[in-house]
Amino acid sequence: MDAYIGIDIGTTNSKCMIATTDGIVSVVAEPTPKCVKYGYVFFDIQRISEMVDFFICKASSGYKVKSIGFSSIGESVVPVLKGQAISDALMWDEKIPETDTKKIEILRTLCPYNIVGTKDNGLFSIHKILWMIREGLSDGAEGFLPVSSYLAYRKTGVSSWDFSQASRSFMFSVRNREWIPDLLETFGISQMPAIKPMGSFVGEKDGIVYGLGGHDHIVGMFGIERVFGRLFPGKSLFYTSMGTSEVMALRINKDSAIKNLCNSENGCIIPSNNNDFIITRSFRMFGRFLSRLMEMFRLPDFSSLPSSINGIIRCLFCCDGDFIMGNRGTGEINILGLPNGCSCTDVMEAAYVYLATVSELLRESIAKDTGTEKDFIIAAGGGITRNDCFMRVLSSAFSSPISVLDTSEISAFGAMLVGLSALQDKKAEESVLDTIGYTSVPVDSQLDVTISDAMSRYRLLRNKMFKIN
Repeated sequence: MDAYIGIDIGTTNSKCMIATTDGIVSVVAEPTPKCVKYGYVFFDIQRISEMVDFFICKASSGYKVKSIGFSSIGESVVPVLKGQAISDALMWDEKIPETDTKKIEILRTLCPYNIVGTKDNGLFSIHKILWMIREGLSDGAEGFLPVSSYLAYRKTGVSSWDFSQASRSFMFSVRNREWIPDLLETFGISQMPAIKPMGSFVGEKDGIVYGLGGHDHIVGMFGIERVFGRLFPGKSLFYTSMGTSEVMALRINKDSAIKNLCNSENGCIIPSNNNDFIITRSFRMFGRFLSRLMEMFRLPDFSSLPSSINGIIRCLFCCDGDFIMGNRGTGEINILGLPNGCSCTDVMEAAYVYLATVSELLRESIAKDTGTEKDFIIAAGGGITRNDCFMRVLSSAFSSPISVLDTSEISAFGAMLVGLSALQDKKAEESVLDTIGYTSVPVDSQLDVTISDAMSRYRLLRNKMFKIN
């Protein structure tokens, strides 16, 4: 039987999804191989490649694999030569101290927000590339590829980036949809591969078609849109990916909105297929925040988290990268107003409400900046979607039901559809999509007072931090 594979290389775990026209057959997960070198954490590209080959081999033992798509973290890049990596990839959140202030000034001059569609946070691919060049780790490289592109390149020999990964490079003009030539020339980056839309055909090897994937959050959106775009045509669709980090995303094709966004310098702008753009806001501490609290209270898994919210929350939070404190590069977590006698349950309930209200602040910001109408659909992904209590809190913060696919592995699902898109087998794609079910998490009116109180307190906190009148 024919099968279609999606492989997601994540920060903590990597997943392989196998689907047929009868639906999703299985999802296999393995820890993402990493190593420490030069005092930094790297993705171990050789072991990741072996893991991918294991996934493909296992699928091929029971099915005729027709297509494969990949998704991966952003920012991390692999220097390549003749079909192989010549160095491992720095972890996406490794921030390399920049010793050359002249280079920083050049980046500020050549990469303003209205060109690259984002603000520099010191994590983008350009910083990792310049460090690799400086340390001699990319000597002789014919180019650099994100992990998702490298995994297709090692099979096909074809090097390419998609728009979502290019937008995490800080070397890419979102309006012109091309690399910034002056920047490449200034920093001596000889050649960069072609940039294509997600889902494009990359190449074929051993009868398997490889599709062009991209940044895991946006690959997830690629899958979400194919499901809910059919069910709710014409409606604005927000997608929130809730993993190690959270990205809130909305697709638009309003040129006037793009101009407004460039003037506001708020969030990220990612070109997409045709003339569309994907507008995002993110919170990179989302899953890490919850994990650190669970470690603090020695909670083993989600099953030990609260199953209900009882009244007004007893403390507030703010974290590096949220929509309250802003991006400061510190990785800090702050617990505010913690009263005496506050229990573990009280703190975790407050954590649920914090994550939910931060998510709504992200969505609200996108809606305001793009002029999106109130009649919208919102879909969510990530392992936490299996937690009923949190999802009820989240839907109440959004004041809208949340659509959740039957699979929580949204990036692997999107990657599977990336491969199917490249295969250009519309009949098979429609058959797979017909098998995908979803549930709708309703708004819990009993949480109205809790959410309203928390939202007011977090807005006030944000206004004080940014001195907004």
